[in-house]
Amino acid sequence: GVQPGKIVAVLRWELEWGSNFDDAQRKQLLSLFEQGLPVPVLDNAPEPPDSISWVLPLFRDLKSCRQASMAGMLPIPVPAMRAYYLDCGYPPHQWPEVKAYLVALDAEELKFYYEKRPSSSPSEPKEAGK
Repeated sequence: GVQPGKIVAVLRWELEWGSNFDDAQRKQLLSLFEQGLPVPVLDNAPEPPDSISWVLPLFRDLKSCRQASMAGMLPIPVPAMRAYYLDCGYPPHQWPEVKAYLVALDAEELKFYYEKRPSSSPSEPKEAGK
């Protein structure tokens, strides 16, 4: 069966790492890394398994399909995921497995977003009169 734990851990690390630095700091750190210089903050970055490493860039591309409402970010629609997957030329028979990875990644990103939000999430409605 599908076990998205490792690829979800990569996304979680990226989200947390990204939220700890501003754009200029990230650019500087990545530049040092690309020059082969030590960047301790990147040393503990988890690696996705080679067999599914291509799923993360696919997920990143799909972020443009995410809608938002007054309550915040919404899940990426599964039909949009499937359409993009097939448009990229990936084999239809692998879709059920890839869908499980994409849905798990999407859920993790939403979880991260709602953990970082200062206000209540849609699952925690405010009580009337407060």
